[in-house]
Amino acid sequence: MCQKLNWHSKCALGLNSGILHESSGNSPVKDIRIQVETWDGCITIWYERSKLKNATDVICQRVNNQLAGLNLKRVEVSLMPGTV
Repeated sequence: MCQKLNWHSKCALGLNSGILHESSGNSPVKDIRIQVETWDGCITIWYERSKLKNATDVICQRVNNQLAGLNLKRVEVSLMPGTV
């Protein structure tokens, strides 16, 4: 299950995206928080910066693809407060 968070609101995210890398030269840098939880209770949190327009979608899909072999319970990708 993958969730995209706009810090205060949650919504389910489908993983049927088309273009993975669409960024423009003048896009603002966004601070992104990623939290991965497995069914055995392990939680890992890390932070990334991105200029992608749909950064949370792209990062969520990438994390799910890279960690597909693990027993994932939840992946949350959110914009940090104050990020455009």
